[in-house]
Amino acid sequence: MEAVGFFAKKILSIFAFPLGLGLVLIFLGLALSALRSRTRLGQLSILAGAVLLLVASSSLPGYFMLHRLEEEAGPYCNPEELARSGVRNVAVLGGAIVTKDATAADRYEEALFRVMEGIRLFKGIQGSLLIISGGSTPLKSSDAEAMADLPLEMGVSPSALALETRAWDTLDEARLFADKLGDAPFALVTSAGHMARAMRIFRDRGLKPIPCPCSFKAQEKPPFHLWFLPTAEGLIRLTAGMHEYLGRLWIKIRSSILWNAKDLS
Repeated sequence: MEAVGFFAKKILSIFAFPLGLGLVLIFLGLALSALRSRTRLGQLSILAGAVLLLVASSSLPGYFMLHRLEEEAGPYCNPEELARSGVRNVAVLGGAIVTKDATAADRYEEALFRVMEGIRLFKGIQGSLLIISGGSTPLKSSDAEAMADLPLEMGVSPSALALETRAWDTLDEARLFADKLGDAPFALVTSAGHMARAMRIFRDRGLKPIPCPCSFKAQEKPPFHLWFLPTAEGLIRLTAGMHEYLGRLWIKIRSSILWNAKDLS
């Protein structure tokens, strides 16, 4: 049941993003245009889908949305300051990877930045533990197990490396980390755009994460000549930002449902 809910959420969310919604409008318009009585409505739908994709893929909307999230995340962390704060655990949240035949350094996507930042902080905190999270799905093996190869190749001792292979998403990671970390402060490593939402989820669980962002994608404003031109990068940034804000909305809805359920019980 948990797997069904996970995949249903992923599939439904596609149509909330500009690419999915824009394509739906265009294909709907093409279908309506085939009907003589709905030709004008079909043309309007095609135009709306095309304009949506054009605006969403320009550089500025994605930049401003993601830049705000990254500002909330704060700067890179200093491992010496973390050590002085009592941090002894560096927790790296899972990211997209390739689990098929590939070298340890070549199988990563977003996870590469997270793992490398985790290794940097781990090596700067004497006696620390590096925790890597990432669950499996019916279609592939655990992300955490695949992500663990790179730290080992870069000299992290197996005894200083812990894997959490059961987490499907950030909500799961917070729930599972609560058992491992208790109320001790720890370094939470994830992408800068994802950090604010992750911090809220972990703090709601009573944990004490210290934000250690990485993978900043919107630190500098795009060049002027790209402000109004459609680019794949612009669409990716906007989609990433929308994903985080929709995630925040889902947290509020979920919390409200759980709160009302407690009141009724």
